[in-house]
Amino acid sequence: GLIVHMDKDTSPRAFLDFFKTYVYKDIVLASELTSVRYFIVRKNMVLPPVESVYSYTTNKMGLDLENPIRDIKGLIKYFDTQVFSGHLRKVWDSEKIVVYKKKLFLPHFYVPEKVIFSQAKPPQLPTLLEENRGHSIGIFPIEAQKYNSKMVSNTQIDGESARPIVEYKKLSPTKFILSFHGVRNSFPLIFNEGYHKDWRMYLTKEKTKVSSEQNKVTDGNYAVTSQNQDDQSTLQEVNGFIKDGVISRVGSNRTDFISKLYQSTIQNDNLVDESGFESFWQNSVFDNLHFRVNGYANSWFIDIEDIKKYRQYSDNPDGSIDFSVIVEFSIQKMFDIALAFSVSFYIILGGIITIQRGKKELND
Repeated sequence: GLIVHMDKDTSPRAFLDFFKTYVYKDIVLASELTSVRYFIVRKNMVLPPVESVYSYTTNKMGLDLENPIRDIKGLIKYFDTQVFSGHLRKVWDSEKIVVYKKKLFLPHFYVPEKVIFSQAKPPQLPTLLEENRGHSIGIFPIEAQKYNSKMVSNTQIDGESARPIVEYKKLSPTKFILSFHGVRNSFPLIFNEGYHKDWRMYLTKEKTKVSSEQNKVTDGNYAVTSQNQDDQSTLQEVNGFIKDGVISRVGSNRTDFISKLYQSTIQNDNLVDESGFESFWQNSVFDNLHFRVNGYANSWFIDIEDIKKYRQYSDNPDGSIDFSVIVEFSIQKMFDIALAFSVSFYIILGGIITIQRGKKELND
């Protein structure tokens, strides 16, 4: 597979220091490991003096800040150079602000094209990112290397990428629903939220194919807005997704936003959580395969053999499988359970008080 080994230390603090410092050098390159899509530059903004971070970056981090960006004119010139290089597109330029849009970005959930086992410190990150520019990567800690055998999704099968299609919707800030389509092998999933051990994954019985009654979307219930033309799927693309079996649901009367297929990921705002409180009583899966990745984000190694053991999947004619999961912040789930019990208690208490008052009034 596409695997690289390095031998230094990656930590959230090191990554944040690298990102903050590299504003002065190559902020677009530094953002390659994030879901940053836009850069907004205020023309009257004042950059902190580069000297205030220079000694720290050279003495403690070892980053080379030769010819750093020193003022807002230099920053805008740098961004315009990135436009010329094809990494950015200028989408707005007014008297006060300039807005740039990245041509390549990482979705909220994605399966990386390349897996790198590393403990790279900030000085190694620019080289590492430059070597893999234009590709989605996952920089995993060295201790994850023992699960190398689960990285087979990054090899090629019959000349085509073996990455499954990831379909997802954000249900709330602490809960997401995902469906995976065309899964043939175990694979790594990256979730671009700050790493926390209490982000958990739960299998669910959500359907993974659009029903036969909804096998086509029409002009009457789906529209691409002018603001979303770059990112939203066209009507033809949506119907192609349905035909290929890579989206699970469309709207019955109105179909909401469905993104273009990007980095093997589709954002589908028509997904719903039919499981309700099902995950409340379930045990989470793949907790031992939950790692910090890219210095700050969450990742899971999804073992296809374990998925088949749980028997919550559907078979495809080509031998692949589809299945769905809920990704949820478990602390919020505990809060929701406590809230549900509290509300239930007060409802029952209120009912008892009402009954007692009724009986007293009858006796009187």
